[in-house]
Amino acid sequence: MNIHELMPKFPPSCYIKEQILLINPNEFHRLEGIDIDSSRVFIVVSEGSIDINFNGKRCHIESCSCIDSLDTVTIRIEKCEKDARAWCMLVTYTFARNSLKNFKPVPIEKLLQTQDIPIHSFTKETISRVDTQLSFLADAIAAKNHYYHNELAAVFYKSMCLELGNAIMSNETTIDDMQQGCRRSEAVALDFTKLVTKYFTRQHNIDFYAQALNMSAKHLTRIIKNTMGRTPHTVICDEITHEAMALLDDDRMTIGLISEKLGFSDQAAFCKFFKRQVSISPTEYRLKNKKSD
Repeated sequence: MNIHELMPKFPPSCYIKEQILLINPNEFHRLEGIDIDSSRVFIVVSEGSIDINFNGKRCHIESCSCIDSLDTVTIRIEKCEKDARAWCMLVTYTFARNSLKNFKPVPIEKLLQTQDIPIHSFTKETISRVDTQLSFLADAIAAKNHYYHNELAAVFYKSMCLELGNAIMSNETTIDDMQQGCRRSEAVALDFTKLVTKYFTRQHNIDFYAQALNMSAKHLTRIIKNTMGRTPHTVICDEITHEAMALLDDDRMTIGLISEKLGFSDQAAFCKFFKRQVSISPTEYRLKNKKSD
């Protein structure tokens, strides 16, 4: 089940439709026996333990642990111990993008290393800070009558991501160390994401990246889709969109200059691309952000 299919199974206080589902420790047991797929999933175990199945591999998860899984992994909660205090969070891409904009607390290359068993262990102090941020986020999601309900939830979501990202990044090894431990497909995905990060403002075509990796565009598409759950084209477009949103926050930059900076042939081409990605024009996005400040 994906995020949209899961929402009706929980009280409205746990979610904002089409945006975020945060399952608190009191409701977590409802997930037992359910397959979660096609969704980015965060699970935080503050106390006690749970048994989880990752793509057919069963694992016992102890307290002070976090799971950060891409949408290519199917997760099943096999058992939740009575003493467990655990959270599960799922977000839509649109909500995450609008909340974080161009910021990525945990780069994709960090996630690719651990996708078979995406578990991170933290200290009690660290998990306590993450737990606190999740509690703040839960309160914001439940505050349906708050005038700035969505904006408040976005702020606390970002705050939680910063705390969780800090914990994961502090525990991980360097990118070079990770690449040595990756399978071939994951190593290709890692190289691809590094190339996109470096060249996305100049190169929008998949063929450029396929050639740089010495493979056909068709083969690259198959690897990236199997590893990351998205096509190379989507990955490139997402990177451009994130950067465009960040640049639009700076009123000193004209839309024409932004389109040039992002490698578009002209302003019209950029505006067409942005509206296709975000559903509003760059000008409308800029005005909307001014009103919410």
